[in-house]
Amino acid sequence: MEDFAERFPVFHHHFSQLKLNRYVFTFVYHLNTNNAPFLEYWVRQTNTLAVISIPYSEIVEVKKRLKRLIRVFSPQNFNEISRYIKKINDAHTKKNIILVEIGGYSSTISQKLHNVILAVEDTNYGHWAHIKKGGRNFPVVSMAQAQVKMLENRLIGESIIRTVENIINEVLSNERLANKTIAVIGYGGIGSSVCLALRRRNIIPYVYDIDPYKAALAHADSYKIAPRQGVLQIADIVLGCTGKHSVMVKDGHLIKKGAFLFSGSSKKVEFSSLLQLEKEPTRHSVIEKYKFEQNYFYIAYNGQPINFLDTLQPELFDIQFAALTQCVKYGLEKKLSNAVHPLPYTYQTSILNSYIQNNYSKR
Repeated sequence: MEDFAERFPVFHHHFSQLKLNRYVFTFVYHLNTNNAPFLEYWVRQTNTLAVISIPYSEIVEVKKRLKRLIRVFSPQNFNEISRYIKKINDAHTKKNIILVEIGGYSSTISQKLHNVILAVEDTNYGHWAHIKKGGRNFPVVSMAQAQVKMLENRLIGESIIRTVENIINEVLSNERLANKTIAVIGYGGIGSSVCLALRRRNIIPYVYDIDPYKAALAHADSYKIAPRQGVLQIADIVLGCTGKHSVMVKDGHLIKKGAFLFSGSSKKVEFSSLLQLEKEPTRHSVIEKYKFEQNYFYIAYNGQPINFLDTLQPELFDIQFAALTQCVKYGLEKKLSNAVHPLPYTYQTSILNSYIQNNYSKR
């Protein structure tokens, strides 16, 4: 435990302040190397009913370790996730369940979850899904748009570009990103972080965002902006970072022939309609070739997010999991309505102060 506290001081400090004796947890989360230490610690320290993994990011060794501590469900597809949530809920009708999830999977069945007292959501996609659905029986506290989330986005942006570099090097025999025209669609938390990771490599991408403010912000940040049609026609590499449908079948004739499309979203959503097109495998397992009329292009990782293909140090996610503890704390301390509530900045300042103090340069 002492080693854990030293490795993850911000999370450990805030987790230790929670009073959780009356509650049980269900997790819908990525079972990857980055998250493993936090999930294992959380499960050991609390009454956790089960962990439901996200299909595309599950690491077998992480699942094996976690199964020694708790029941783990491995859905074969996304539709199974909500069924598992309902199954766990119905098996523990007298428990006060706190649901911690990525992706808003409980939103589709929220009216049927009668003993969930609080849901904590991590992603923008899940944030929007809960707002769109409405009519739930419990409050949702979302960290998706919190300031502390922006720090995580910086890590994810770097992870995405490292993965793109590795795939391009493999597929195009050590071709460099600097020799390619790159377009980033979406200039939110992830998109702007992807652009920053490219800039660190002296690459200035083209940016398109449907929101005029974000497009103007990208221009103010010295990136090249262009209409959506324009960026698709000139880009050798397209990075979809909208959390929605960024490139669709109707755009098939616009995409530059031979372009590579990568998803930086939290779900398989950026290019989902393109995946219905005729395709053929390539000799590279992470890339498939898609055909549209006389055009063709490549989509990486079957349209899944690529940021989980890169392994980061778990210590980098200390602040992210500390934010989850604060979401739980806020949800339990306040009498919240059954709506979606962003994590207030007052609950973030203690995380940020701990993070700063633990990272002061020691002279």
